[in-house]
Amino acid sequence: MKNEDLTNIRIGGREINFPAQIEQKIELHGLYIVRIYPTDDELDVYPQEKLNRNVYAYNETGGLVWQIDEVPHGDKDSAKAYMNIWVEKGDLIASNWVGLDYRVNLKNGSVDSYRKNVRPW
Repeated sequence: MKNEDLTNIRIGGREINFPAQIEQKIELHGLYIVRIYPTDDELDVYPQEKLNRNVYAYNETGGLVWQIDEVPHGDKDSAKAYMNIWVEKGDLIASNWVGLDYRVNLKNGSVDSYRKNVRPW
């Protein structure tokens, strides 16, 4: 995985362009997982449906495997972007800005509650 600039990445010879800057990259079980997030200048006009599903997984040839499910908690129109991803005991964990952590299914990007009421600050 090579980062070309803040919004592009090359995986398996394929260049992938994102609508926001790349914040994190993780390689796990043959997947290249990318979390993006818009800059402060872009945030007001960034589509909510993309903001709430801002983690993507690609295979070794650069093909999209999944885009993460939206956080199941909270109002449908609320900002619920994932603000951090990490690996814990072999699982991909994604947390949103209100402090909820979710275990991510690596086959399809679905999420289930992992820990609640854990604030990242």
